[in-house]
Amino acid sequence: VGQGGGMSMAVLGVGLLPPQTPVAPDAFCTRTFRDAPMGLGRVAVAVFSDYVCPYCRVLDPEVEQIAGRDVDISLVRHEVPLLGRPSQMAARAAIAAARVGAGAGFRERLMRTSFVPNPAYLREIADEEGLDADALIAGMAAPETDTALSDSRAMFRAFGFQGTPGVVVGRTLVAGVITARELNALIALEKASPGPCAV
Repeated sequence: VGQGGGMSMAVLGVGLLPPQTPVAPDAFCTRTFRDAPMGLGRVAVAVFSDYVCPYCRVLDPEVEQIAGRDVDISLVRHEVPLLGRPSQMAARAAIAAARVGAGAGFRERLMRTSFVPNPAYLREIADEEGLDADALIAGMAAPETDTALSDSRAMFRAFGFQGTPGVVVGRTLVAGVITARELNALIALEKASPGPCAV
């Protein structure tokens, strides 16, 4: 994965993470982009973010809009909670919510809220989004949630990110700030190539 040339770089949400098992080269694609379809004309965008990171809150809606306008873009999210208990709780809630059918509204509420996430507030969001609140709270502590966090943390470290946000667009890694214009330009370049993970 190459460094994105000409990008604006900054690092926010810096935090130390525990050592991880090295990632096998043949696992980079599946662990970074999961089952996202790839190939000529298709691009997978992996975003590593933290709900308490200020710039993640700016980048998140921009990435959503870009992916929402183009069916050939697959957006893959990695939760990397670096900034303490609120980050951890929000990340776990997002992972659990995805398993019980949450739409974009749940994630947007987590990303936009000025409240520190707590079980009562998460239940409120779940109820308002039509989710099973009990299943959500239980899912936050489920082994599958631990596995998802561990896997994203391993990839975060493998790519050498020091803070959030981190973005991987096909063959290009961007650590820190990237504008919507720059992201669109990277996506256009990647669309012209089968990419590193095409089969």
